[in-house]
Amino acid sequence: MRIPSRAILGASAAFLAGCSAIDSIGGVACTLELRSTIVVSVTDARTGAPAASGATVIVRGGAVYDSVVVSTATPAATVAYMAWEDRVKKGRYSVEVRKPGYVSFLKTDVDVTGDACHSGGGPHLDVALRPAT
Repeated sequence: MRIPSRAILGASAAFLAGCSAIDSIGGVACTLELRSTIVVSVTDARTGAPAASGATVIVRGGAVYDSVVVSTATPAATVAYMAWEDRVKKGRYSVEVRKPGYVSFLKTDVDVTGDACHSGGGPHLDVALRPAT
């Protein structure tokens, strides 16, 4: 039995309409959503209070060097940093958190995983900074 090419094109269009994008290698169906890869939350180790305000977060790995200073206008902030897959891809990174009056934090083996479509599955680091004194 021969299937008309219009039926094949129609079925293909219906399939593609349900997807946001198609990977050109291997026909993997992918979405266009942007996913987070590394999330860093900062608290005071002594009190447990949010301590992201005024902290500097540095992410390094491969060709990536990203540095963010959290605004002091948000004193109750706990999330200091969130990397997105368009910037921080699958791979190994180091994450450093610095804040005046606290001992710096450094983690060197932060792995971001991924698949054919997205980087993701990276860690949510809960950093408890110790006061320097």
